[in-house]
Amino acid sequence: MTIATPTPAEGRSAWDLLLAAVAAGLIVFALMLARALLSGQPAAIDYLPMWTGARLAAAEPAKLYDFAAVTTAQRWLLGPIAGMRPFPYPPSALVVLGPLARLPFWISYGAWMAAGLAAFLVASLRLAPSGRRWLAAPLLLAPAAAVVGIVAGQSVFLIGAIAMAAILILPRRPLLAGVLLGAAMAVKPTVLILVPVALIAGGHWRALLAAGVAGLLMIGVSVLAYGPGPWPAWIQALPAFQAQVLGDPLLRKCLITPTGLAAQIGLTGPLLLAWRGAFILAGIALAAAGFRLTTVPSLRLTALFGAGLLASPYAMNYDAALLLPGAVAILLAARSSRGRAVALAAFAAVVAAGFPNVGAVALMIFLALCPISMLADRKGSPA
Repeated sequence: MTIATPTPAEGRSAWDLLLAAVAAGLIVFALMLARALLSGQPAAIDYLPMWTGARLAAAEPAKLYDFAAVTTAQRWLLGPIAGMRPFPYPPSALVVLGPLARLPFWISYGAWMAAGLAAFLVASLRLAPSGRRWLAAPLLLAPAAAVVGIVAGQSVFLIGAIAMAAILILPRRPLLAGVLLGAAMAVKPTVLILVPVALIAGGHWRALLAAGVAGLLMIGVSVLAYGPGPWPAWIQALPAFQAQVLGDPLLRKCLITPTGLAAQIGLTGPLLLAWRGAFILAGIALAAAGFRLTTVPSLRLTALFGAGLLASPYAMNYDAALLLPGAVAILLAARSSRGRAVALAAFAAVVAAGFPNVGAVALMIFLALCPISMLADRKGSPA
């Protein structure tokens, strides 16, 4: 009796082994980074102002955007705090954060991260090819941007999951997709600012209408629950939020937007305005092209979040985690030798975007490489 020898297609290919090695290296790095972060700061340090702001809004809505009041209320965990730690989200985000603020802090943080990570992984696996989904989790959660987001308790995982779900169901259920996008915009508008452009370019008019209605409903619920006062207070506080981020050297080096890069290299005056205008136009073009020229979910997701980051006044290194599902899906789906090489370079760029000082440049490299990878797959022969 002879034993059949598995063919390369049946076993693990050299490409799979390379990706497994990359994943293993990232896991080791993630453990080291998490340990380093926790040695210098408490866990959930960014979820703390969310929970604190929502808790304060329930009792005293007028203090929601009082930087000093929100900062003082965090001292139970952080002790004397150098600098301000405000609540940066719009009042509509309280529709999600308000119920969580009723829970004790650590239980609330655990529920927030468990729900966000579970949804993020489930949605990301829907993007990845079935044969290599076993590689997806470490490639998604071990890069620096994801580790920082997990340790700090950031909102990127929940927002990313909602946007992924919307893009996946958009062709079949445009109304529900629009509701999801509108809800996500109401929580974190900075990275989804160009959703209307994308939906218009793709001809998704029903989704656009549903997104607008969902956003208005969340605004209405926030007004009913907390009164109208927080909205003008948030609008008035926006310049102070931006000034705090751009004016802090530690925060400034973690920015990944072109506007953040301009602050890092010291652009001012008309040159800064021209720089910002050029990248806003680039973001608009990317969002439109991503929904006009392709229906591939991973490319649409990359275009949507990439465009938002190009146009946004600021975003931090952990926001690069929003680009990981698209990058991983493109990487795992690459077939040709050239496509795989470019996809691996694109993934390396989005991993680099999670590091201080290089985030903005890495972001732009990543956005340039993603379509090149797909084009190389179409022109190249399968490896």
